[in-house]
Amino acid sequence: MPLAEILVVHHTHTDWGYTSHPSVVEARHYRYIDQAVDLCRRYREQGTSSRYRWTCESAWVVHGWLKSRSPRERRALLDCVRRGEIEVAAMPLHPTPLADSRTIAAALRILDELRAEGIPISVALICDINGLSWPWADALLDHGVTTLCAAMNFVCGGGLPRYTAFQWQSASGRKLLCWQGAHYNQGAFWGINYDAPQPAPTVSVPARPGNQTIDAGATRRREVDLAKRLAELKDYPYEKLLLQVTNVPPDNGPPHPQYLDYIAAYNRQARLNEWPMMRPATLLEWANYLFGHAAGLPVFAGDWTDWWASGVASTPRETAALMEAQRRIHAAEQRGLPVEQAAAVRRKIFLAAEHTWGGSTSALKPYELLSLAGLAAKQELMYAAVVDANEALRASLQPRYRLLDTRLESFDPLWNELVRGKADVVPVQPLRKVKAARRKVDWQRWINPATLKVILEEPLNGERSTWFEVGKFDRPEAHGHWNEAPRWKRTVLKSAHIDWDAAGDTVRIEARVKLDYTERPRSLYILFPFGFQASLLADVGGAWADPCGENIPGSCKNWWTVHRGILLRGRAASVLWTPWDAPLVMFDEPCPTPPRKRNPRHARALVSWPINTYWFTNFCGLSGGDYTFRYRLKWWPGVVSMRDVEGYCASDPLADYPQVIAVAQDTVPVKLKNKISQKINHLKKRKI
Repeated sequence: MPLAEILVVHHTHTDWGYTSHPSVVEARHYRYIDQAVDLCRRYREQGTSSRYRWTCESAWVVHGWLKSRSPRERRALLDCVRRGEIEVAAMPLHPTPLADSRTIAAALRILDELRAEGIPISVALICDINGLSWPWADALLDHGVTTLCAAMNFVCGGGLPRYTAFQWQSASGRKLLCWQGAHYNQGAFWGINYDAPQPAPTVSVPARPGNQTIDAGATRRREVDLAKRLAELKDYPYEKLLLQVTNVPPDNGPPHPQYLDYIAAYNRQARLNEWPMMRPATLLEWANYLFGHAAGLPVFAGDWTDWWASGVASTPRETAALMEAQRRIHAAEQRGLPVEQAAAVRRKIFLAAEHTWGGSTSALKPYELLSLAGLAAKQELMYAAVVDANEALRASLQPRYRLLDTRLESFDPLWNELVRGKADVVPVQPLRKVKAARRKVDWQRWINPATLKVILEEPLNGERSTWFEVGKFDRPEAHGHWNEAPRWKRTVLKSAHIDWDAAGDTVRIEARVKLDYTERPRSLYILFPFGFQASLLADVGGAWADPCGENIPGSCKNWWTVHRGILLRGRAASVLWTPWDAPLVMFDEPCPTPPRKRNPRHARALVSWPINTYWFTNFCGLSGGDYTFRYRLKWWPGVVSMRDVEGYCASDPLADYPQVIAVAQDTVPVKLKNKISQKINHLKKRKI
C-alpha cells in the first residue's frame, strides 16, 4: 500500500520545567495558546488554501489557560476549536508511574470540565516518556478517550518499532487503540522548523533528486535528504502517515508561524517527484483514519513500563514523600473526605509526579542556577503534596479524633504534651484496629533476615556512559544505545543498618544508610532473597500484572514501579512484599543494563532500587546524607486468593505505621485539656 499523504500535526512538547523554571514554562504555554489562536485567525482571514492547525498537547495547560483568560479570549479559542483549527489532546501532562489509579482518575476529570466548555476530546498523546502504567488503559477509556498516540524519546529507553498500531488490552479486558509513532519532533528530520524562524521567511526547494535544501526562514540552511526519509518508509503499511513537528526549542517552544510555507514548498517538489503530499492536520484526523484499519491489529495486555521511571530514584526522599501522600489521601478518602477535596489534593500529587524533575543540566551540572531552581521547584511540589494530603487526613478524622504524627508537625500543644510523657494517660487508638497475629511464622524459612544486603554500585570508570551511551541527534535513530558489557564496582555496605521487626505474620523492615555527598553517578540496591519458589504479581498502581508476561513488547523489563507491593505466591505460602518509600524494583539481581528480553517467572530475589543518579539530564545528579527506606512483609499459608490480598490492601494503608496515631478527643483528661487551652491562649497573646 503506497504512502499517499503525510498528516503534519504541529504542537509543542510540554515539560513542566526542564528548559526553564516551571512558573516561567507555565506562563509561556499560556502565551502559546494566545499565539495559536491569533495565527489561526490571521490565516483564516487571508483566505489561504491551507488553514493553520495547532494541537494543544496537554489538557492541563488548556485547563489553566481557561481560568486565566477573559470571556472574549475563551470565545476566540472555542471558535478555533469548532472550526477544527485547534484541538486539545487528552493527556493532562506526561506522567511517571508514581501516580496510582485514583490519582490518574482525579487528573483526568479535567477532561469533563473542558468538554463542558465545548471542547471535544477523544485522542490522547504522550511524548518523550516511554510508556504508561497499566491503569492508564482503563482510566482513558473511562474518560471517553478512544485512541492513544505515542511519540517517544528513546534516549535512555526503548519501545516498539516506529509506526506500530496495536490494541492495548486493559486490566478489565477492554481495548484501547494505540499508535507507536516516531519522535515528537520527527518533522525536524524532514526539514520542518529545524532552525529558528525569522520575521521575513523564504522557502526554497530546488527541483532535483537527492539532497533538498529547505530554508524555512532560518538563520542558516540545513541539508535534508528527503529521498532518504521517504526510502525509510518503503515497507510502511498505510496510505497515510502521522508526522509530528514542534519548533525550536522542541520542548516548550512556541507555534511556528511559517510551517505552512514549508508544506507548500514541499508539495511543489512532491508533484515533480511523485512523492506523497503533505497537509496540516489534527490528531483526531489521524485517529479516525487509524480506526478504519483497526481490524486484525495485534493485542497486547499488561504494563507499558516506562524506562524513564528509573529517574524517580534520583530524589529518594522526595519520591518517598509522594508515595506517602497517596497513602494518606487514600486513608482520608476511606474516612469520607468529600470527593472534590480529595480530587484537589490528588491533582497536586499528579503534578508532582509529572516526568520533568529539573533542568536540562540538572545531572551534569547540578550546581548551576537552572538545575538548583528546577530541583527546588520539584521538591516543593512533592512536599506540598504530602503536607496537603496530611491536612486532608486530619480533616477527615475530626471532630472525633486528632492525628498524632511528629514527622509532619512538631509544634502542636496537644502533641507536645503527648510526646513529653503524657501519652500514658491518653488512650491512643490506631486508625484501624489491627487484629493480633494468630499465626507464628518461621520467617527464616521464607526469607532469612541475615541474607538482606545493601549494595552500592558505581561505574568502574566513573562515567554515566557506562549505563547509556548517548548518540548524536542528527537522525531519527541516533538516540544512543545501552551498554551491553557494563563494568561496575559493587560494594556491600556493612555500615548499613537493617531493622527487622516481626510480629506474627507481618514484618516491618527499615534499612538505614548514610552516604557521602557527591555528584558522581551511583546506585543503591537492597536485596531481599526469598527461600521459596513463587510466581510473581506486581501492583503497578491499581492493577496487578505478571512481570514475566504482562508487559508491552519493547517496554522496560529491567525495573518496574510498584505501589501496594509484589505478591509472591508459592504452594506452601504466599508473601506480599511492599516497599513503602522506594517504588522501583528489579527481579533476581541488580540489572541496570543491558535491556532484558524477559523477566524470570520465579525470581530468587527482589531488588529494591531506592537511589539512582545515572541519568545525564532532567533528573537529579546529587546524592548523599542519611536515608531510611521502609518495607513490609505479609505472610499467608498456601496460595492466597487475590480477594484476600485485595482485602488486606484495601484496609487502612497507614495501619502499620507506629508514628501515625489517632487520638480520640473525648478521651483526653480534663486537666490535660485545660493545660492545652492555657498554652494556646499564651501563644495567642504572644502572637506566635
